[in-house]
Amino acid sequence: PEDEDEEVPDLDYAVIVSSEAITKVFEGHLADAKANAPTASRPPLAEEAPAAIARIAPSVVSVWHAAEGEHPTAAAGDDPQAQRLPDGLGSGVVVDESGLVIAYGGLFSEPDAKTSVRLADGTLYPASVVARKSQNQIALVKVELPEGVTLPAATLVDSTQLVPGQFATVVARPFPEEVNMSVGVLSALEREGLVQLASWIHPGHRGGAVVDQQGRLIAIAVSQPESTMRADKDSYLGFATPITTALDALKKDWEAQGATTALTQATAEELEARRNDVAQVAEGTRSSLINIMVSQAVEKESTGFDPFGGGGEDEFQLLG
Repeated sequence: PEDEDEEVPDLDYAVIVSSEAITKVFEGHLADAKANAPTASRPPLAEEAPAAIARIAPSVVSVWHAAEGEHPTAAAGDDPQAQRLPDGLGSGVVVDESGLVIAYGGLFSEPDAKTSVRLADGTLYPASVVARKSQNQIALVKVELPEGVTLPAATLVDSTQLVPGQFATVVARPFPEEVNMSVGVLSALEREGLVQLASWIHPGHRGGAVVDQQGRLIAIAVSQPESTMRADKDSYLGFATPITTALDALKKDWEAQGATTALTQATAEELEARRNDVAQVAEGTRSSLINIMVSQAVEKESTGFDPFGGGGEDEFQLLG
């Protein structure tokens, strides 16, 4: 920025120039480069993520909840990762072909607003909020479909079978033109009822699908719990509501809608495949790790006469 005092936004994206383009431009200078270049090894995640994304993508939709304005269709030119979304805009995942969608619950703060869902091909449908579960940060939305029309539903996998360290891919669609992705591993299975991912989940991912290696739904991305400290907000960690937890919370509303979708159980082979190198390291070391908190007793400050006071009891101050 020209003004030295102007705040510089964090940029978390890059433009990549392909090796083919570089070779073509510098053709006369890089004659031997291609022949001598070593073959790059690709980790399993790089091999599996594209197929997983392709499988879940048709089931990931754009959700809009606002009192006025048209359902947005494209991100701003200076926001290629769609991190700065208008209030009320996010993603959802079709969980039943009848038009049931689980979305990020934080979208639905305005009680008198209208809801709509836009599919990957741009088709727009009106919708209504069936239920909202604030504790789980999710909502169940019903798309108003014409007679005979169904939506492509995600395959739901029992999230009680998840393994710390297994690969996971986040796929969101705040705008219909393309999906918004992030890949990583599950880093914790229980954090205030959420799973934690070593995979960045920014606001543009909220309500998106978190899927396993086969592209099946294991959780709904919800960014971060309200109680998360600043240190976590500045890290590349994300949080998601496990699909089993989501369905338990929505059980009555789910049954009232006549939903027929059931959870799929991972096979023995699939469970073994989840135990990749990262998962095995976590499994072999987690029992040896401890949490250390250091605090000191400090005298409680007197605020004058207090008939309900603690009589000068010490308070504990966390040092680290």
